Amino acid sequence: MTDAIFAAEAQAAAARARLGVTLATLQARIAPKALVQVAAQGLKAKGQAVAQDGAEIARRYPLTVAGAVAAVSLFLARRPIARLFARPPHATSLAPDSLTSKPPRAVKRKLK
Repeated sequence: MTDAIFAAEAQAAAARARLGVTLATLQARIAPKALVQVAAQGLKAKGQAVAQDGAEIARRYPLTVAGAVAAVSLFLARRPIARLFARPPHATSLAPDSLTSKPPRAVKRKLK
């Protein structure tokens, strides 16, 4: 019976050692630094894939891509472009006198 007890204790010690190694591995994998590194690597790989796909589409359809870029650029710059073509706010004060003066009064004629 003592041999069985010694064998059971040895098995328990081995199981504890395996559990300790498993816990250490899990702690290393869920550490914030490790999670950030894994996420950064995933984002980097995905970004590279998107950039390669975009470059391939630009090579295949250059005019369409140029048109889309121009449309987006015009949309983003719409206010500065509108300011270029808008009248200056003081334009109405520089109007000629003929536009700002009162119209001549009507002269009444005497009927004979």
